[in-house]
Amino acid sequence: MKVTNTDPTFSTNGTCIILHVIERLTNDSASKVALRLSKHSTNHDQQLTHRVISLQRPTPEGLKLAELEGYEVDHGRGKPFLDYQIAQSDIVHLHWRNSPAILEFMRMDFVPSRMLVWCHVAGMHVPQVIVPELLEYGDVTVATNPTTFNEVPAFSGLSIQERKLKTAMIVNPADFSRLDKLSAKDHEGFNVGYIGSVNHHRLHPHFMRMSSGIEIPDLKIIVCGSGVERELMLQARLLKSANRFSFLGHVDDMVPIFEQLDVFGYPLCEDTDVSGDLNLQEAMYAGIPPVVFPHGGIKGLIVDQYSGLLVDTEKEYQAAIEHLYHDAEDRQRIGQNARQVARQLYGASNAAPKLNRLYASLLERPKRRHVWAWTSPDSDQFSNNQTQSSAASAASQYILSLGDQGHAYRTSLTSRDFQEALEADDQISQMSPLAHMDGILEYLSLHTQDAWLRFWSGLAFLGHGNGAKALSEFAKAKTHGCTHDRLSWHIARAAALSQQWDLVEQCLSELKQSQPDFKEAEKLWDQRPEQHAKLQSSNQAATNDPREIIQNLETLIEKGETKKAVALFSSFKPEDILESPHAFQFIEHASRLGLKDWVIQLALKADKGDAHASRIQQLVIEKVLRDKNKPAFFQLIESRLNSTPEDASSHRFLAQWYIGEEEFLKAAQHLARSLQTEPGHVPTLKLLAQCFHQVGESASEKLTLEEINRLESTQDEMPERTSPDTPASGESPQTISTTKEELEPLVTVCVSVNSDEQCMEACLNGLLRQTLNDRLEILVIDNASPEKEGVTVKHFQEKHTNIRYVRMDAQATPGEVWNRGVGESRGKYIVNVNTRDAYRDDAFELLAQTMEKHDGTGLAYADCVWTSKSNDHFSSEHITKEVRYPDYHPGLSLFYPYTACLQFWSKSTLSDLGLFDTRLKAAGHHEILMRAAKKGVRVAHVSELLSLQYQDSQSGKQELDLMASEEQPLKDAFRAQLDIGSIYCVDTSSVQTTALAWYDLAELAFTIRIPWQEADSGDNAFAIHCLQQSLQSMHDNELAASNLLWLLGEYGQLDAGKKFLKQLGDYWTEKRIRALVLISTHWNAAS
Repeated sequence: MKVTNTDPTFSTNGTCIILHVIERLTNDSASKVALRLSKHSTNHDQQLTHRVISLQRPTPEGLKLAELEGYEVDHGRGKPFLDYQIAQSDIVHLHWRNSPAILEFMRMDFVPSRMLVWCHVAGMHVPQVIVPELLEYGDVTVATNPTTFNEVPAFSGLSIQERKLKTAMIVNPADFSRLDKLSAKDHEGFNVGYIGSVNHHRLHPHFMRMSSGIEIPDLKIIVCGSGVERELMLQARLLKSANRFSFLGHVDDMVPIFEQLDVFGYPLCEDTDVSGDLNLQEAMYAGIPPVVFPHGGIKGLIVDQYSGLLVDTEKEYQAAIEHLYHDAEDRQRIGQNARQVARQLYGASNAAPKLNRLYASLLERPKRRHVWAWTSPDSDQFSNNQTQSSAASAASQYILSLGDQGHAYRTSLTSRDFQEALEADDQISQMSPLAHMDGILEYLSLHTQDAWLRFWSGLAFLGHGNGAKALSEFAKAKTHGCTHDRLSWHIARAAALSQQWDLVEQCLSELKQSQPDFKEAEKLWDQRPEQHAKLQSSNQAATNDPREIIQNLETLIEKGETKKAVALFSSFKPEDILESPHAFQFIEHASRLGLKDWVIQLALKADKGDAHASRIQQLVIEKVLRDKNKPAFFQLIESRLNSTPEDASSHRFLAQWYIGEEEFLKAAQHLARSLQTEPGHVPTLKLLAQCFHQVGESASEKLTLEEINRLESTQDEMPERTSPDTPASGESPQTISTTKEELEPLVTVCVSVNSDEQCMEACLNGLLRQTLNDRLEILVIDNASPEKEGVTVKHFQEKHTNIRYVRMDAQATPGEVWNRGVGESRGKYIVNVNTRDAYRDDAFELLAQTMEKHDGTGLAYADCVWTSKSNDHFSSEHITKEVRYPDYHPGLSLFYPYTACLQFWSKSTLSDLGLFDTRLKAAGHHEILMRAAKKGVRVAHVSELLSLQYQDSQSGKQELDLMASEEQPLKDAFRAQLDIGSIYCVDTSSVQTTALAWYDLAELAFTIRIPWQEADSGDNAFAIHCLQQSLQSMHDNELAASNLLWLLGEYGQLDAGKKFLKQLGDYWTEKRIRALVLISTHWNAAS
């Protein structure tokens, strides 16, 4: 295939260059298809050259896959980089699915190209909808299964002539070559196989129940694939069918599996986006009759009763497999037909010639510009929206990407009719979890501050019954500018779910002013329980300051006046102090006075669903569990399970009770139910292994221990990004295991104080709520403060033995105070905190878990929110900004302190670094990060919002100015002495490795964005320096050279760039430099 047109291209030798653009190269089916197409296309036509671009950084598995297929992979999302790659190519092959990264690519105005769009999804359900505008964007759009091509309106609505010109149908190619040696083997029993991802977004929701109910005596169900298989194992035990299932995890060599299968059972969920499914094709090629639901693109791959069986219900699925068991002749007939269809129609050897003919027809067309239909902010698509009028907003672009199926979102965003918009909101809240997780949450990962995406995410959580997370999302939506009337209504609904009736009352009061005739508000208010009504005016104790009550109680107890203390308790009800941050102190005093019933009643009232109430319940349950108070224990557990039947912590408590009673089988059942909600919770798995050991279940014990070892040995797996709110009722933060032998604290929190008396109490109360409990040491370092913080600390020390107090002899620098804290600390880990900041209750436990899990890690950090109120909470209206930090890169400290104020250190690492610089007054936390990078310290990023950082506009500006004056000389000195080998931990004796390291650092410098700044933060001057260093190491690095010329051209120094290249040696001839100048000039004109 030769390029005969005159379009400017780098393929001057007559070959055709195909540029594959994929969202992220992993080991998923889309990545396999991209690489497989490239390989087989070249095998059929040697004049085709395929290149692969991953818009986001490829995973290690993706890179390994590419290496096995013989491809090198570039990655990047910047326009200059992509323009350069597109300019070199004859055809751009875009691997499409609806994602923010792909949409970002499509909205860029690139150089002219020929564009082939390959649809990896069926395109039928939100969010993976194929819209007509997608077919207008590309020159040719390829459907990858017959159902999509014939039934999706974007394809079927075209005329015959348009379909010939703009579309094609090529089934996603499976790799049949790996099955060439397959030969059916005799085996015992009847085997039904499932191969593919094992997760809730793919599997039929009743897969286990449906499979367990198949009436075949010697049935074996073999499941290959990774995901939630451990959860399914436990479900199998609860269904008393564990002996029927064999979970093999991910399997590379499928031949031995296919050789022993009788039926391929492949029940997927109704709104699956699966298109030309590769696993189904391979099963058909192997001659195994498939039984499938007609969901997604699967329906068009088989002919019912000929090459497979299509079923619509669970009973039909069971009956179909039972039929194939009893009728061996029909099973053989369908299997043979399936093999014939697969060999004639499917696989890479059939797809590649079709694709090459498509490439050839594209080459006959001229290159043109490709711009997504709704790129211009002047579009009037959303002109009626009262909050966001720009069609360029992430929310509106998401709606447009859904076409007609985005109607509910569109109405929610644009309608001025309260009732109409409310009905649209309700539709959104009832959409499938896939629409939320694969759509809204994925777009939010790239557009964290989009108010409407946050609002819709809150609706989804509300529809799923998670009031706490819905409140968190609604609060963020309000912070980012979503202020319509309906927000008050939905916050009220979420608050009612969480039993926060004061908030319900506030929101309904606001709503009544704007919507006085809204009857649903009255119905909601009528649902409030009596105990949440206004307190009787005669109840004087409830109106008193809780701190005064506690002081009075302590005074009476110290004097031995027990009766008066008990009388004081009887003057108010337990629910009167439920909202108080001092509730835990009331519980302790009531326990000392023997008021067990009062404490239990308090716990029973704590049913609001937030973290504070949940922690009260857990504390009381722990007490009654220790006291062996059986009636109270089961009363409290029953109360929690009534509201949240699958509450993981409640089932763990039940397991602990039954372990104490030596009823290990019952304990195991409750541990299994806990793991259904919190799979991978190592302490629970350890208890489960002990129970299996006690009852002689050696096989189950071995399986559980293997899972524990897998989880604990996984070094590179980081915590997933989740919603930043504190755990709701029914959720319990994972705990660091504690034993009697663990006497030393795990974490030391160092609190430096100076003129902080007014916020000292709130700071200490917040730290005492940390879930590490006694494994947390609170070390207060008084920097010779003129105020009386020490008095407040002493008061707390009387009740809490984990609080220590040290006073400096004279005012010291931050580094001196922090170093004193390191010397005084007893914890394995240490973290410095500010008195006006606040932290999620499980923040330090989660950071400690991360450090423990990733052995050798010296530092951990997390995301945060900014607030204008000291010692704030996560649902506060005072939150001003959400700050998401990037995952760790060794070059980050060259630009800014990537941890901000929350640095969670290993104490031994700090000592090895020589502690903090005592000369610095504001930049000490940044300077030590530079030294850590130089030493190659291993760093972990926990991508969750764990801290609330107080920002004072006046003093904050002064501190920032001081920090800037100290930071710049530090950065200049560090860069001047930069050892690229130590930063990247690579061998600089390798010219190529050194050049790549410098180039990567240049890319970081050019694209760097400081998370708390709105404007771009790229450091072009340093990027130029790094590109020059890269070229000094490897003179013929054309990518580095082209970027160098482009950047210098931005500053009008193109001649200096040409001169630099000539000085590198003979490689850079006038002709080569001229070619690069043409490209860089085009970039400058475009920018």
